[in-house]
Amino acid sequence: MLLGRKICPKKKSFLSFLSFSRWTIDNIVKRSTGGSAAENIRFISFRDSTYAHEESLRQIEAAGGQGGKVLLEGIRTGSSRVAVRPVSGLYSARVPPAEVNVMVVANLYLVPGSAYIMLGATLAYKAEQIKSNKVAHLEA
Repeated sequence: MLLGRKICPKKKSFLSFLSFSRWTIDNIVKRSTGGSAAENIRFISFRDSTYAHEESLRQIEAAGGQGGKVLLEGIRTGSSRVAVRPVSGLYSARVPPAEVNVMVVANLYLVPGSAYIMLGATLAYKAEQIKSNKVAHLEA
């Protein structure tokens, strides 16, 4: 999941050159029993992904920071709150953090993943779930 957005898609935004090293993840746990909250999402660097990204993000990550966009990977189902603040003290004191709630759901895939069918035709498909790096076939 790519979090963040460009302000002007055809032009470079000044946000692409700012460092946002205060991205945080807070897990939202709704349990009646005690216990520690397990992580359900984590940050992934752009250099470790196959996503195309701007050169400015690569430079910010090489310097140990995070830019105006981050990649998140779901680890297990659950809800988390992701927040970001600018690094600069001038902005961080006056600008409240931007927050978004992220929900990780089960890894479900339809098989076949894509198909071309004629009008009025039917297609037999099935759902599969990836759990603990194993594929489980779901029955209706």
